[in-house]
This record gives sequence, structure tokens and C-alpha cells, in this order.
Amino acid sequence: MAAETWAADASLRRGCFGVLRVIERASTPLSQREVSALIGIDASDVVDLVDRLERAGFVRRRRDEEDRRRNVLELTTDGLRAIERSRLRALVERDIGLAQQLHAPDFQLVTPGGRAFTREEYLGKIERGALRYLRWEPGAIDVRQHGGGLAVLRYRATLELDAGDGRGTPFECWHIDTYERNDPQWQVVWSQATAVS
Repeated sequence: MAAETWAADASLRRGCFGVLRVIERASTPLSQREVSALIGIDASDVVDLVDRLERAGFVRRRRDEEDRRRNVLELTTDGLRAIERSRLRALVERDIGLAQQLHAPDFQLVTPGGRAFTREEYLGKIERGALRYLRWEPGAIDVRQHGGGLAVLRYRATLELDAGDGRGTPFECWHIDTYERNDPQWQVVWSQATAVS
């Protein structure tokens, strides 16, 4: 599963992705105790998972502005990068359940050739095997976050598509992805790919 691979690649314990998703989906900042209650694991385990996520730069603890006695958790730009990498893995691994969660209902992809796909068209092609990614390796992902509900991610990536025989020719594209916080989670709404010549 994409979530487990992501956690292993980031040298994180099993469960870190679940904590990250709970924080990402919350409509208001959560405390560690609230995260513990939501995912049903012991508070001491949540402390360890949050420590690991904080060291990796995916979340940060901050004082709650409404109640200074309590700390809350929030997603960082590195957390958004981790969500994008999970989305790419879900597409390569054909994890349609996770891909549907990460793509907004009104998602639109514009390919390097200028063709536009809706979420249903795009994920449907992947699910049927009509579009099969063999490889999607992003380089450094730049993030611009605007307010609490909009983020733009930009990166250059190497992709490889199955030509029908389980093989393909690697190529490079620039990607610009626009994420919106659709309560209670971040979802990609637009994705634009431009071929590198």
C-alpha cells in the first residue's frame, strides 16, 4: 500500500501516515490527546509518532491561540509534500481508494499534449489499466501555501508509462498541482503537466 511505502521511505514507524492524515483532515487544529482518541491508539504511542513526524518536518506543535495551556498540531509544507508523494505512489500502485481520497471530485488533469481529464476519467483509466504508470519519481517539490486553504506544488519528475508490454520509455515533465483544503482534508483540484524537451 502507498501509505506503508511512504512511511518506510521517510524512516517513519507504521502509523505515522495515519496520524498525518488525521491532522490533515481536521477542520481545526488538534491536540495529541484528540489525535489519540480519533485513531484509537494509546496517547504515549501518539507522542512517539508525532515526535517522529515533527523530526521529519511534516508536522509542528504550536500553542493553541484560544487556550494557551494546550499545544496543537499542524501540517507543514513538508507534510503537503508527503501527501503529494503518497498521491503519486497511489497512482503508480493503482491504489484507487487512496487516489480518490486525494483527488477532489472536480479534479482536472491537463496532460502535456493538452488533453483534459476529469477525476472519473483519469482514475477510471488507471483502474482499468488503460493508463499504467510504471514510474513517477518527483524531484524537489516547491510549495507555496496561501492562507489555510490553498497550496500550489511545483516539481520536475521522471515518469514512465506502460506501452502495453510492461515496459516504457522514461520522460520528464514539470508538474504544477493546486491543492485546496476541502474540509476536512487537502485534495488536489488541478494538475498541469508540461513535457521537458
